[in-house]
Amino acid sequence: MAELTILMPVYNSISRNGGGFLQQALNSLLAQTFTDFEIHILDNQSIDGTAKICKQYALKDNRIKFSIDTKKRFPEGGINKLADTVTTKYLMIACCDDLWNHYCIEELIKILKSNPTVDMVYPNGTFVDIHNHIGSPLLPKIAFDYTSSMEQNFCLNIQFRNVVPLVFGIFKSEAYINALPFIPFDKLKANVDNLFLAKFFLNGCKAKIYDRELFYYRNRKRDLIINAVEDMPNNPILIWIYYINHQLKFYKMVAKDIPNNKPLLNLVAIDSCIRCIGPLLSWIIKDLTNDAFERNILNTIHEKYEILRNLLLTTSYPQLTPELYEDTYRKMEILKTRILEHILNIVTEDKLILETIGNLNGIKENLQLKSN
Repeated sequence: MAELTILMPVYNSISRNGGGFLQQALNSLLAQTFTDFEIHILDNQSIDGTAKICKQYALKDNRIKFSIDTKKRFPEGGINKLADTVTTKYLMIACCDDLWNHYCIEELIKILKSNPTVDMVYPNGTFVDIHNHIGSPLLPKIAFDYTSSMEQNFCLNIQFRNVVPLVFGIFKSEAYINALPFIPFDKLKANVDNLFLAKFFLNGCKAKIYDRELFYYRNRKRDLIINAVEDMPNNPILIWIYYINHQLKFYKMVAKDIPNNKPLLNLVAIDSCIRCIGPLLSWIIKDLTNDAFERNILNTIHEKYEILRNLLLTTSYPQLTPELYEDTYRKMEILKTRILEHILNIVTEDKLILETIGNLNGIKENLQLKSN
């Protein structure tokens, strides 16, 4: 039996990514100096030539197991299904357009074997463009080991949310599977990878970085998801509200797995969600706002958000104090009264804003109950 299973869900790789990327990814894996692995490819019912290419590779190399899914799934849903096929000690996820240094898997497996208390090792890496030109490092300044306590690992991860390259490391299969399934919690279907990592660390798992650039992440244009989401508004102001609501729903999903005797983790998690909505607002102002009136409104909101920014945590693992609770309530109240209710006065009775305010109120009440 092989030592490592590589899971690769694919869908319309050619039409979505361009010709040649799938072949380059498979060639990169097959050229690894570590050879004791299987690649399990699940095609999410592609309608281009993706399945044909995968079948050709499976015929050439018996380490490749290829199948076409029986139904359509969201991208990470393919990993949920593929995980049922894993019988090996180690597990790795591979995207169909990324690349790996020839020594990547060998080096990571060595580290896992020499660190029995570690459940996953991940490499540093660089971006690679569509012409295979190597770009900037994925982690230019901050390279984290998550080898401390469960609380410290969770807080560090939820604050910085380094999904890439973290989720593309090599895991002990048992630890990975115990953190599954990937769960979409709204129609946006985003942040399921962050939710997975939150549960991974809440399970007490540990991760170590091999701080060498052995992984090449394909740098493609990744826009805000708008038109593809059924209930996404068209107005840029309401798009931002939609993403705020998404972050609040994300927090509620994370909070389900936080132990009742760990209230600090709740406070750090909600701070993380408030932190994330700032860059989203800047992104929307830059890329989605053409109307001068809307831009002025959003710039005013951005100024109000700066008050929140000044209250955000300056350490990923703070002390649990009454002041920390008070600062958290204050941040949530500012978000509600100075931003959401301000927008409500402009937009008038929009149910998305009211739903977001309701979610915020519910989270605040729950935090107050836990603090008593």
